[in-house]
Amino acid sequence: MFPAVLAALLLPGALLADDGAVRAPVYGPYLVGVVAGFVVGAFEKDNFFLVFGVSVLAFAVAHWAFAA
Repeated sequence: MFPAVLAALLLPGALLADDGAVRAPVYGPYLVGVVAGFVVGAFEKDNFFLVFGVSVLAFAVAHWAFAA
């Protein structure tokens, strides 16, 4: 159940822009950060700081990679 709750909390923020429309393109640093955090969170359910750190790090690396 935990992965479903995590996905329900994170995916709207990754897929929707501030005005409520779908982000274009859908792929990007937000989705990379969410997927990385989701994968780690699915295995490490009790380690919030690890999940958060991996998610932020993945977002930062993806943001840098997509900007180049």
